Amino acid sequence: MQRPYAFSEITNFQFVVLIVGAQVGIGILTLPGEIASVAGTSGWISVIFAWVLSSIASLIILKAMSKYPDQTIIDLFRSIFGKYIGSCFIIVWLLYTLFAAFIVFYTTIFVVQVWILPKTSITGLTILFSFPGYLVARHSVRVLGRYAEVVFFLTLWMFTFSFFLFENTYFSYLLPIIKEGWMPILQGTQKVLLSFIGFELTFMLYPYLQNKKFAVKGVIIANSLTLGLYLFIIFLCFIFFSPHDITHYKWPTLNLLKVIELPFIERLEILFLSFYLFTLSTTGIPYFYVSAVSLAKLQGKQEHYNHALFLFILMILISLFFSPTEKQLEMITKYWSQSALIISYIFPVIFLAFIYIYRKVVKRR
Repeated sequence: MQRPYAFSEITNFQFVVLIVGAQVGIGILTLPGEIASVAGTSGWISVIFAWVLSSIASLIILKAMSKYPDQTIIDLFRSIFGKYIGSCFIIVWLLYTLFAAFIVFYTTIFVVQVWILPKTSITGLTILFSFPGYLVARHSVRVLGRYAEVVFFLTLWMFTFSFFLFENTYFSYLLPIIKEGWMPILQGTQKVLLSFIGFELTFMLYPYLQNKKFAVKGVIIANSLTLGLYLFIIFLCFIFFSPHDITHYKWPTLNLLKVIELPFIERLEILFLSFYLFTLSTTGIPYFYVSAVSLAKLQGKQEHYNHALFLFILMILISLFFSPTEKQLEMITKYWSQSALIISYIFPVIFLAFIYIYRKVVKRR
């Protein structure tokens, strides 16, 4: 029997880089300063705690999806809850992923405006970013996987610039460890949990995975790669900036690069950010794809490319009437983050428990 998603299967490596791409986005640029303001230089421990929790949540998602290996979460909503209640769940999922895409999209535009193109209008940048985003999001998961694969190898070299910073670092800034107790570290963990958001897309990716036996190992590898990248950037910022200074930087990673002086490059942070836009695209585009697929399924359609086009046109129209400021983006992100924590960390537990109950009731009938 032909599996419904066999035509668009992804490899083990593509599965990993899709999750890593969805997780590693704005957090690389802002997390060191955010975590330092809450947990100080002991914030790296918060990152490890967040990795543990995100890995557990990822495994719970896989356990739930393994019961229905050929269906995405959107398919399950209707097959388990029925047409009308299932549609309500799809709408919630659609709004969640669409807001995630919106936040990544406009935060990226804001960063580009601040650091690279300050005189370019938001509408112009929205049109500029929407066209390539649509070209990827209109296709299947296989194309998303190939794109994430290319971006992963294309941007590996970017972290080599950090070696120019080590001569001006002070490891004493990390001491003493746990100097303010465990409470700030636990508070920091909640903030870092948002930077691991992205693994919940496993709800959509699992049916496309060629070798489903690799899924458990895959999510652990993906979360661990994200952990490694975050710890590397956080340690680098913590040993370069003083514990007091780092809390005053909105984009500490980019401020690090401003210090590096090379004879052939004047502003290294612009070069870094220009290439990092590819990484940011692997964070936003999967959410656009899931939103478009959710919208298509809601209307009973199999193809989603028209819906993807509609969503990107919607982003352009929004930019004509609403240009979010930094404060507005922070407010929108704050409201979205509450739903993100529920959907990514709490919903999988509830959903798995419901599936066990549902399957027992079906068997009795």
